[in-house]
Amino acid sequence: MARNVALFTGLLLLVGIALAGCLSPDDSPLSWLQELTGVSSVAEALASPGEEMPEPPAVQETPVKVYGRVGNLGAFFCPCFELSSEGDTVLVRHGLFGQDGYEDLDVDWLKDGDWIIVAGVLRTSAAPPPELWAKSVTPVN
Repeated sequence: MARNVALFTGLLLLVGIALAGCLSPDDSPLSWLQELTGVSSVAEALASPGEEMPEPPAVQETPVKVYGRVGNLGAFFCPCFELSSEGDTVLVRHGLFGQDGYEDLDVDWLKDGDWIIVAGVLRTSAAPPPELWAKSVTPVN
């Protein structure tokens, strides 16, 4: 009887370790999105922003639709948050740029850790870190 309990406990431990390795917190449960809808991860969007990087102060703007997990909501002195997926992170701006043809977005429903899709413009250049200026934010259910 004690031997059966030890074998069962060992088996449960091995299954738990295997599952923990497969479902680490940084893994995206949304990788199927790209295949079905053309939505990219943050890492994919940053890896292929389009044309060659312009020299400062020029900024390249590339329309993107990106999925990721919300982080650092309300931590910065701007209407922005971080979006992460597949090991990369980008700062998402969702307000204070109405003069550039964008509207402030209501993101009061967002919480850190939420999985979302952001459609907008990825702004890259050789100098500052890239930013994603959001046009829409959609929850992933």
